[in-house]
Amino acid sequence: MNTSRLLRRLPLVGLCFALSCLVEATPSYSPLHAEQISESSVAQSDSSGGAPQETLDLAALSPERRFDFLVGTWDILVDDKIVGVATFTKIIEGTALEQEEVYFQNGTSSKALISYAYREQKKWIQSWIDIWGFHLVSKGGLEGNAMVLYTTTRYFEDAVEAQVLARQIFSDVTEAGFQYAWEISQDEGKTWTFNNGSYYARREVRGR
Repeated sequence: MNTSRLLRRLPLVGLCFALSCLVEATPSYSPLHAEQISESSVAQSDSSGGAPQETLDLAALSPERRFDFLVGTWDILVDDKIVGVATFTKIIEGTALEQEEVYFQNGTSSKALISYAYREQKKWIQSWIDIWGFHLVSKGGLEGNAMVLYTTTRYFEDAVEAQVLARQIFSDVTEAGFQYAWEISQDEGKTWTFNNGSYYARREVRGR
C-alpha cells in the first residue's frame, strides 16, 4: 500500500484528551523497542543551537506525569523548516493536557485533550478533532523510553476504504524538544511502516 494515500496524518498538536473518553482494550500489538524507534523516526537535530540536551528518563516519572514534557509552545519542524506551531496547556486542575496546533501552509488547525485514565485502564487516552470534523481516539503509554499511542484510521486504495492500525511515537525527549513519528500497520501490529514525522523544538529554548 502507498502509505501517502492515508486519509490524513494525525497532527501532534490539536489533540484533546477527555477524562471520560474511553476506548476498547488495545490488542496485543508487538512491543515497541528502542531500536525500532531509531530506525523508523525521522532523524533531526534538536535545533536548539546550544549544547546537546540530556534525554529525559520517562520511566523515572510517575505514569500520570509522563506527558508533562509537552507543556509549553513548540515550533514544528520538518526537514529543519518550521511548518507550524503547537501549544500544550494543563487543564482540569492539572489532570489533563489541551493541545492546539496550527500549520502555516494551509492554515489548518486541530485540537486534542490528553488525560491519564488511572482509575480503570491505567492508560493515556487521547481524543483528537480537526476542522473537518475528523475524530480519532488513541491510547497507550510508556514503551522503552518513548510514549506511544495506538488507534485505527482509514486509508483509500484504488477507491476502496480500509482500516489500518496506527501509532504515534513521542521519543528522544529533552528539555529542548522531542521527535514525533506516525506509523501504520497492515498486519495487526506485527510490522510497522513509517508514514511521516516531525521534530518539536521548544520556543523558549530557541529564544523565539
